[in-house]
Amino acid sequence: MIRNETQRKCVFLKCVGIATLALLMLVSTASAYIWVHDMEGSSYPNPSIEGQEVTYTINVTLFDSETGEIYPANGGYCGWFQPVAGPIKPLVNGTASMTRSNVAPGNYNIEIIYFWTTSVIGDRYGSMNHKVLPYVQDWKITSDNGNPATYVATFDFAKTGDPTFVPHVYYTIEVSDSGRYYRTKVPESGIVTWATPELQPGTYKVYARYYVEYFGEGRHEEVIMTYHVNGDETEIPEFPSVALPVIAVLGLLAIIGRKKE
Repeated sequence: MIRNETQRKCVFLKCVGIATLALLMLVSTASAYIWVHDMEGSSYPNPSIEGQEVTYTINVTLFDSETGEIYPANGGYCGWFQPVAGPIKPLVNGTASMTRSNVAPGNYNIEIIYFWTTSVIGDRYGSMNHKVLPYVQDWKITSDNGNPATYVATFDFAKTGDPTFVPHVYYTIEVSDSGRYYRTKVPESGIVTWATPELQPGTYKVYARYYVEYFGEGRHEEVIMTYHVNGDETEIPEFPSVALPVIAVLGLLAIIGRKKE
C-alpha cells in the first residue's frame, strides 16, 4: 500500500515536472521573435539626369529578440512603387536593387516595402527621395525679324558627370503657311541657327520645339511665336509718289526766292 502510494506520488511529480518544463519551453519559445529592425532606401546617382540609368537599392536588417542580434535579412522580398515601380526583388545579404532610366524630371518620394517571410514577424513600409533633373536646363530663341528671318536657338545642358551618357536633343522649327520645316540634332555647343525663306506679307506662326530622346523614351517642349511680314516696309515707292512731293518743295523754294528779290 505504501509502495503504491509512493509510486503514485512519483508519477504525479514527474507529470508536474514534465508539464512545468513544457510550459517553460513554450514561454521561452513564444518570447523569441525575429523582427524587422530597419529598412533604408537609396539611389545612385542622386540627383540624376533624365534618361540616365539609376540604381535603386533597399537594405533591410532583422532583430532576434532572444539573442539581441541585429543582422542583414537573408530572405523576404522588397518592392518599389511609382514612379519607379518594378519587379519584386528577393533580398540577398540584406540587399535588393533594380535599375531604371526612363523616369521623367521631377522630385519624387518613392514608397518602398519589405515583405516578411514565415520566420519573420511584421513587415516594413518606408520611402526614399530621388530627384531627376532635366537635361535641357534652359533654352531661348532669338530672331532678327528680317525677311528672310534668322532664328537662333541656344540650349543650356545639364552636366551629367558621365561621358558615356549623352542624350540626343533634336530641334525643330516650322513656319506656318510657308511649307518650310527644319529638324536637326543639337550639337554639343547647344547653338542652332536657321533662316526662313523669303515670305510674302502677312502674319505667320513659328513653332519651335525640342525633343530629348533616350532609350526609346523622351520629352519635348514647344514655343509658339508670331512673325509679322509687313509689305509696306520693304516696298520701293513708285515714281508718282516720289515726284509730287519733290515738285511741291521746289515750287515753295521758288516763291520764297522771289519774295527776297
